[in-house]
Amino acid sequence: MSAAEALHARWTPDAGAHEHVVFLVDGMHCANCARSIEKAVRALPDVTAVRVNNATARVSVAWRGHGATDLAQVLGAVTKAGFTPLPLAGKSATAEYQRERR
Repeated sequence: MSAAEALHARWTPDAGAHEHVVFLVDGMHCANCARSIEKAVRALPDVTAVRVNNATARVSVAWRGHGATDLAQVLGAVTKAGFTPLPLAGKSATAEYQRERR
């Protein structure tokens, strides 16, 4: 796992059989943007769920662990779709939470 990947809020509820990540996306401004991201990520093998919220610029992805898909591929799919995935952890998470509370 790269240093950039380590920043993302990621967890596995069952010893790696399933994985889940939540992150922000820079450049998502409308429902069409959200659909583009969802389509790009959903095309990856082993992805079981994708939720994209254009109002909060938040993306949630679940996939089968130990499969053909990993976090780097999920983030790469978002990047290939023309958007920038941003970690939702640490200072980024705090700043986003404060922005949403205003």
